[in-house]
Amino acid sequence: MSISIITVSILSINLPLVTGYSFDKSETKSNWPTISSNDYIISKHFDFSLDKGAMYGFKNAQGDLYRKRLIAGPNDRVQVCGDLVYVNGFTRNITTNWKAQELNTYKDCSNGSTYRLKEDQYFFVGDNFTNSHDSRHYGPVKRKDIVAHSLYKFQLNQDDSISKEQTSLSVIFE
Repeated sequence: MSISIITVSILSINLPLVTGYSFDKSETKSNWPTISSNDYIISKHFDFSLDKGAMYGFKNAQGDLYRKRLIAGPNDRVQVCGDLVYVNGFTRNITTNWKAQELNTYKDCSNGSTYRLKEDQYFFVGDNFTNSHDSRHYGPVKRKDIVAHSLYKFQLNQDDSISKEQTSLSVIFE
């Protein structure tokens, strides 16, 4: 009986046009270790703000759908230097537990890209910096292309019960 209740709940939540929420299974490693390839994600598709440190679903300029972490927004200066991304002179990534580290002025970033984000532009990266196709490759994302705020992750057991407690996907940038 528990399988049918969970299945009905999952089906009813996976209708973003009706309920405003979706439920999907991650199949990539671009946000590992935060999201594993068998984690399920609950996302909100209405009335969400854009906060640095949170994960969002969006379409890039080519129309591909991605889920990545927002690290920069309007008027921020973004500099890509190898795998690292500096926002207003500071970098953050999962290896530093998202704590800001200042740009090393002696580091040569002349081969990287630099952006001054416009009012409707946002910069996203995957938590797995070495294995993520993100804004470092295709540039900033426009606000109109951000379609969902990814809220929680969890896994299901074989009997469809939740094996992990829901875990928030947002981190706080200090």
